[in-house]
Amino acid sequence: MPNDVITLHAIAHELNNELSGGRIEKIYQPESDEITITIKKMRKLFTLVISANPSHPRIHISTQKKENALNAPAFCMLLRKYLIGSYIENIQIFNSDRIIKLEVISKNELKDIKHFNLMIELMGRYSNVILTTADMKIIDAIRRIHFDQSTTRYILPNLKYVLQPQNRISLFDEDSITDFFNINPQPSADEILKSISGISKETANEISLSSCPCEKLKQLLNCVYSESFLPCLRYENGILKDYYVLPYQTLNGEYEL
Repeated sequence: MPNDVITLHAIAHELNNELSGGRIEKIYQPESDEITITIKKMRKLFTLVISANPSHPRIHISTQKKENALNAPAFCMLLRKYLIGSYIENIQIFNSDRIIKLEVISKNELKDIKHFNLMIELMGRYSNVILTTADMKIIDAIRRIHFDQSTTRYILPNLKYVLQPQNRISLFDEDSITDFFNINPQPSADEILKSISGISKETANEISLSSCPCEKLKQLLNCVYSESFLPCLRYENGILKDYYVLPYQTLNGEYEL
């Protein structure tokens, strides 16, 4: 699966259709960087897996179960405190980047309605899972970032949630994207990765090897805007290799829609 904004848009859209309105029943933390959430919707149970693993960050529904520690980690206990019994309002891409915002609504002991956000950052070594209030104040994170660990961004309780500083072009900044391709009509995949944010290596190759890279990117973005994805599996010699939201012409193999 290409870990980019295009793919995550499709995943967020599918998860929102499947899980919005569901009630959070259970929360576990089987790995130091992985959360599983059991959600009940219309008498059906779903297991949502959220992983902030730097090498394989992901979010998906799973039917597999992992062994859980007898004593839940502190972050898992905190999530249980705030989210058990709450309802999922919405799941969407945040700030046009590789961040999924899971919005929930719950009631406290006094029956007051409260809103919380689970910010799921699927950004390689910067991957994280962060619980915030409705006004984006950090409650805690699966991976805290202290003042001696970074000079640009800190993830600690009570701080305001801010984005990782970005010096590349936003994938949805149409004017800047057009300017980039006017200057570089046939850029390499590396040039695309260095200049445009939220793009995976597979998608950069697909764009760069096209006869008209700018039009190819517009075609991919149109699938996002219109939500007209074609989820598919890619096989090589009968062996399943990966899945995609669209068939990639630059990758060898057979696609099953």
